[in-house]
Amino acid sequence: MKHIAITLLLGALCGSNALAQTETDAANLLFLKQEEKVARDVYLTLGELWGHPTFLNIAQSEQRHMDAVNRLITLYGLEDTTPEAVGEFTIPELQALHDTLVAAGLNTVEEALAVGVLVEETDIDDIEEMLGQTTDPTIIRVLTNLQKGSYQHLDAFTRALENPDSTPGTGTGPGAGVGAGRQGGRGGQAGTCVGQQTGTGRQAGNRSAGQSRQGNRQAGAGNNGTCVQPTAAVPQRQRASF
Repeated sequence: MKHIAITLLLGALCGSNALAQTETDAANLLFLKQEEKVARDVYLTLGELWGHPTFLNIAQSEQRHMDAVNRLITLYGLEDTTPEAVGEFTIPELQALHDTLVAAGLNTVEEALAVGVLVEETDIDDIEEMLGQTTDPTIIRVLTNLQKGSYQHLDAFTRALENPDSTPGTGTGPGAGVGAGRQGGRGGQAGTCVGQQTGTGRQAGNRSAGQSRQGNRQAGAGNNGTCVQPTAAVPQRQRASF
């Protein structure tokens, strides 16, 4: 994620009790907590709407991701402003992202599952960049575990998108459908993507489901895929400088 204009409501983040090795570590952890909450809250909302177990199963896992990041926030003495309520965020761009993702998944279960693919690809890319910005072994260990979990979630959403009427779990088997490819997307059987403006891609700006990390992201759905264009564009974001 390139650093794109964002105001983190950090309160007394970088006071004398902040123990993180760098300001970047501190900002990344606080941002990641709410980014994981975006995933959890979107899955809770879409899971309640569609009753598809993939959403509800992975929402529980995203809560564990939030808890893992929260332990680091506590360890390093950071002040967390993450709201408790589902669908509420103190980072405006993540609030806009959440609202756009939910809107993109309201029409069909296929579109909702494609939102899950996009969320997990975004998380994988964002954590990859955070890993490149830290030398803290504790943070590296937690981020690596979170990224592994996101790959498992991506596989689960990919399989569910291939067969949206099934009731898959969140296993770790290889995905072969829309959005699973890291170098441009593997065409799927039910190619559905969300709009170009949705997402928080760091390497190339706007992105859609089933896209690679290199270059501007284009829809990587199958030949018969359709794209949902959310009405609300998510503004580009940048971390605050301290």
